[in-house]
Amino acid sequence: MTRRALYAYHYPAYHRTSSGWFEWDLVRAAAPWFPGHAKPDVPLWGELDDAEPATFVRQARAAAAAGLDGFVLDTWWRPDGATLYAETLERAVLPAFAAGDVPDGFRFGILWCPVWPRVALPIGMDQPPGPQGPDRLFAFGAADLLALVDYLLPYLSHPRAIHVDGRPLLGVFHGWRLAAELGAAAAAAIAAMRAHARSRGLPGLYLTGCMNSAADAAVLAPLGLDALTSYVWWPDWNGPARQDYAAQGAARRADWEHLARTQPLPYLPS
Repeated sequence: MTRRALYAYHYPAYHRTSSGWFEWDLVRAAAPWFPGHAKPDVPLWGELDDAEPATFVRQARAAAAAGLDGFVLDTWWRPDGATLYAETLERAVLPAFAAGDVPDGFRFGILWCPVWPRVALPIGMDQPPGPQGPDRLFAFGAADLLALVDYLLPYLSHPRAIHVDGRPLLGVFHGWRLAAELGAAAAAAIAAMRAHARSRGLPGLYLTGCMNSAADAAVLAPLGLDALTSYVWWPDWNGPARQDYAAQGAARRADWEHLARTQPLPYLPS
């Protein structure tokens, strides 16, 4: 039996940016939520800067040694040209591969996040998004998906890009945003996005949409994606702070089997 490739999501927010904030701030400030919950965590490797090539190399080597085949990096881009945490891809990932320091066969993919992290906004965690200025949710249209492909071209065309069925992988976090922003034109917009990728020299795109729960499948299936996957499972993400890992594993396996039986698209378990 052929072993399926195994990838891990990589959240590249462990370096200082123009927002003045980074993930280590949250790690240091973490407090216990229940008895026996040891916080804050103290990283075994120290507080590494993930915009440094040496950090990515160390992470990739550790992941490869553990049996992983690559990382899928969260990526933020807005139609106004704003990006967030792009330094990891630009300053660490590409240089690390160029230097030949990443393990042979180790690959990377892109997960576009059409929602801005709240911690990077000038609003409090307990405040609703404001109507003015940068917001968590931003509008985008069919033409913006073409611009997204152009922005991502150095990564999608990279020789170490993750390919599925001969095409570079491009995932969409909160896949429901495609339907919400594009409406009835979503399928046509995604088809145009594929055509645009081919016009830029790519062999097409392998597009996945992240579901937050099984109910999202009905929204995403008609859009023309290649597969469904998930990042977090919303009902449990919003559930109790302490949950049984074995029970959650059994529940997710049942979800995967249900989706495989009932959905026309492949489901890539996460």
